[in-house]
Amino acid sequence: MEHLRPLAARTALAPKSSVLGDPFAPTAPMPGTIRVSGGIDNEWLPLAGQTVGEVRRRIASRYGLDPRAIPYVHGQAVSDDVVVRQGEHLSFVRLSGEKGCAGGRP
Repeated sequence: MEHLRPLAARTALAPKSSVLGDPFAPTAPMPGTIRVSGGIDNEWLPLAGQTVGEVRRRIASRYGLDPRAIPYVHGQAVSDDVVVRQGEHLSFVRLSGEKGCAGGRP
């Protein structure tokens, strides 16, 4: 007779909070860290104060970065000599699948 019970009785209650806290809550970055992403890799690393080029060299093999990947800090394209500050988000993006003529616009 499940279909006769009120909806509230059929819905699951929210789980009680864990001793460990909310596992889906964003973690606070530790001092001196930056958020680095490249492809599917994304993590906070203690690389604040280094240039984009230094970060690229340090994580290239770990992330499998394409040397042609374009660096972005908070969504804005930057050069390899830009210093990344604590708490900033540095992402490396490799554009692919672009259509067009090899010599430029038709």
